[in-house]
This record gives sequence, C-alpha cells and structure tokens, in this order.
Amino acid sequence: MKKVLTIGGATQDVFLESSEIISKNLEISGISKRFLLIPESEKIDISAMHYAIGGGSTNCAASFQKLGFEVEAFFKIGYDESANFVIKYLESKNINISNISRSKDLKTGISFILPSQSGERTVLVYRGASASLSEADIADAMFFKKDLVYIAPLSEESGSVLCNLIKLAKTNGSLVAVNPSKWQLSHNAENLKIALKDTDIFIVNRRESQVLSLKLFNQELSIFNSIKKILEMGPKIAVITDGKSGVYVGFEDKVIFHESLKTKVINTVGAGDAFASCFVGSLINFGISEESIKKSIVYGLINSSSVISFHDAKEGLLDSDQIESKFKSIGISSFKVISN
Repeated sequence: MKKVLTIGGATQDVFLESSEIISKNLEISGISKRFLLIPESEKIDISAMHYAIGGGSTNCAASFQKLGFEVEAFFKIGYDESANFVIKYLESKNINISNISRSKDLKTGISFILPSQSGERTVLVYRGASASLSEADIADAMFFKKDLVYIAPLSEESGSVLCNLIKLAKTNGSLVAVNPSKWQLSHNAENLKIALKDTDIFIVNRRESQVLSLKLFNQELSIFNSIKKILEMGPKIAVITDGKSGVYVGFEDKVIFHESLKTKVINTVGAGDAFASCFVGSLINFGISEESIKKSIVYGLINSSSVISFHDAKEGLLDSDQIESKFKSIGISSFKVISN
C-alpha cells in the first residue's frame, strides 16, 4: 500500500442554512461582485446546522484514505472540544495522527460556512492554532518512506515552514505536491518561488494564479502563460482549476483543458481539495505520462463533482472503484489543447 503524508490546516466546520441570507451583485469602487446580504441589527433564523471536519490536511487525508492509500495527516490544533472532534473523526478513518502538533495557547481553528442560492459558500474562518506551525513543530520521522507529501494551503506563520517541509520530503525521496493558500501567494511569494524549484506538482485556482502572476511577474497573465511560467520555475506539472468552468493542466510543452462535469451543486466547500487529492493520488497509481495525466484529471473531476452534491467536504468522496465505474462512460476524449 502506498503511503501519503498530508500537511496543512485542520478545523471544525459549522455549516449554517438560512433562507433569510440572500446574495446580490453589487458594484463597489467600480468593481462588480456578488455579496451576501444580511440585515443589520436583526436576528437571523438558522433553519439547520451541520458540523464537519475541515482544513486542507484533513480534507485531503480523507480523500487519499478513501482512494486506498495509507495516510498520515499533520496539522496543529489546540486542546479543546473542536480538537477532540477532529481527532475522533480521523481516528475513525484509520488516519495516522501520531505526529500532530498541539498548542496550549491557541484554540483549534473553526469555520462558519454561510449559504447562498448558487451553492457557493462564504466562509468565516478563525484559523487559531492551524496558522501557527513553526519549525519546532515538525517531526522529521513523519517523512520516512512516504511516496507522496501533499502540502495543502498554509496560512500566516505556517507558510514560513514550506521550504523546510519540501526539503525534508525530497531528502526522503517523496513526490511533492503543493497547493498554496492565497495568503502564501499574497504575503510570502518569494518563499514560494524558492519552494517551486523542488515541487513536482503545483496546484492553484484561477484567482490564486492571478495573484501569483502579479506578485512574481508584475503583470496579469493568461492561464496559458501562467502555466508556462510556473513550469519554467521547476514543477513537472502545473494545475489551474477554474471552478464550474473546468481545469487547465500543463506538462512538458502542453497545456490541456477539460470542462467540469455537470452536477447538482449543494455546496462547493472542499471541491478543490477533492479534485487535487484525487488527481495527484491517481498519478501516484498510474505513473506520469500524457495518458495518465488525462485520466487522472477526469478522476479528479469525478471526485469533486460528487463532493459538491453533498453538504460537507467529505460526505461525497468516492473510492477508486466508484470513480473507475463513472470514468468508463466519460473517457479522455473531451480534452482541448490550449495555446497562447
């Protein structure tokens, strides 16, 4: 059984449902954007509330475990009921958490997820202990004999450990996949630039790629040119996800695109983690070639399309047999080659 280590955040997620929260397009300072509208100075009725585990490390760990990998998750939490909730869930899934870090001063991260009619979610986040990873928290032993080290988004202080995490992973011969946070791209781009040299697979969404272009290249770039620039910096594979539109993947001298799969959208939280973990996990199983990259993209899209039809980031995760069954009716014939 192949071994995976996931590194990133761990939170308790609280999903709220309310028909009194509406969304509307507004123009502020010349920029049009969709906002949630909540009346001030009023009590808003919540029709339902659902608790789940969130954070990039736990979301991806659950996905890799579902796909049949032996998984260890690394993150930082406090000593509180939210921490107990996180631990109980991961232990129930046989995910190794023996090397996690604990904070006596900070509480476990918690997210409140607000609904909208479109299925898109607005997330209020208290990152807490999750954002305080330091060099002292890292146990070298957890990198031993891992086929893959998957580094999910790291925020604030935690972002400073990225280069060391990659160094430890490469020293132990692991494939490294990095999915940075918007905070890392905005505040720690130079550190990320160094980290890219030893990154095998780099994954961002479209908005994050725009931030990266401005920070590292001082200009807005097309998706094609963004991918080309990223590949020049070190990664073998560069991925830009584009929500309901689809996903762009660059490798060697090619950039290809596949549309998202149509499905009923209940909740988009965790869709990116579901795609990325399944895409990378499939590459670990299939090896890296043009055909396997295409197959892995479709696998990832199948997994993420399932997740967004459920209320939290883990309910809709599929196992390999379920994904392969759906893949048979889709195949790899719908890709487009992208050029500048």
